[in-house]
Amino acid sequence: MTITFASQSISLDGFSAGPQISDRDPMGVGGERLHDWMFATPTGSAVGVDADLKRRELERTGAVVIGRTMYEVGLPIWKDTPYPRPTVVLTNRPEEPVTMPGGTFTFASTAEAAHEQARLAAGDRDVLVLGGATTIQAFLAAGLIDELTLQLVPLLLGGGTRLFANLPTDFSARLTVTDVAPSAAVTHLTYRLSA
Repeated sequence: MTITFASQSISLDGFSAGPQISDRDPMGVGGERLHDWMFATPTGSAVGVDADLKRRELERTGAVVIGRTMYEVGLPIWKDTPYPRPTVVLTNRPEEPVTMPGGTFTFASTAEAAHEQARLAAGDRDVLVLGGATTIQAFLAAGLIDELTLQLVPLLLGGGTRLFANLPTDFSARLTVTDVAPSAAVTHLTYRLSA
């Protein structure tokens, strides 16, 4: 059965991006360090538990959802979709689809519409809500996330974009830990979300 899961690296103080996101600092000042675990080797790939997680994530993903900021800041870097999959951009400024080598970007103005597009594109695979934080928050608020995978990075950013901002105080009661996988660089935490 197709599920919708979100995956996000966060700092110990709860930030999924550093302050002052810009073309120069697409993850905010210091935020790029949140993803160091994915590029641990000289060839730019993850190792061990970290590599296994990324491989399983890619294998199960049929479509991806990202936000407008991630699209605008990421596209010049990726020069393609973030994963070689159809990608839906949640935005209040929809546009015509953009076809890239790895997949097509389509656009939706609500979390529900983005979710429906992604589910159709995913086929029998899962939908990955990759972010940023505002997009994941919109999906959480709409009750569209079945599973949440966090990569807890031993880093204090001291400011930036909080992943769990604007959620109700009882949100944590919906989380059940289903897996914990530590590595030398990061701790992978997987939660199931109840309705």
